[in-house]
Amino acid sequence: MAADTACTMTLGNATTPLDNEVATPNGIHITAANNHTMRGTSRGNLPLALPATATECHRVPNLHSPLLSVGQACDADCTAIFDATKMMIVKSKHVDITLTGPPITAGVRTSPGLWMVPLKTQCTTRTFVADNDFSPHPVPRPLYSELRPA
Repeated sequence: MAADTACTMTLGNATTPLDNEVATPNGIHITAANNHTMRGTSRGNLPLALPATATECHRVPNLHSPLLSVGQACDADCTAIFDATKMMIVKSKHVDITLTGPPITAGVRTSPGLWMVPLKTQCTTRTFVADNDFSPHPVPRPLYSELRPA
């Protein structure tokens, strides 16, 4: 299964193992990059140790490769971390990211769930403060440098 930051929902193919699978006679319709439309036939949960909403998966039998939606995991209060050779998804409450310098670039998540990186933007070293949403009593903390138009 490929972890996909551009996939707005997790999609399995004919061989993807699903728990609690139920048929969806009027299943989702997806349009592939080649403009080919495919229809989902069922939905269930992937056998992964993620929150239930992060494991919800639509079976699309003609899909070439199953896709794990990184955005769906982030919507379930998880954080995804990538580097050149590995990735991980963890519960956000178990993550505290401290930057030792300004980010090289940054973006925001927009509808329908894609992360967009503005091309005419530079990162500055001035940080902003955001609420820590994972604490019962939010504590302000710096997250990353503010974006400013170039």
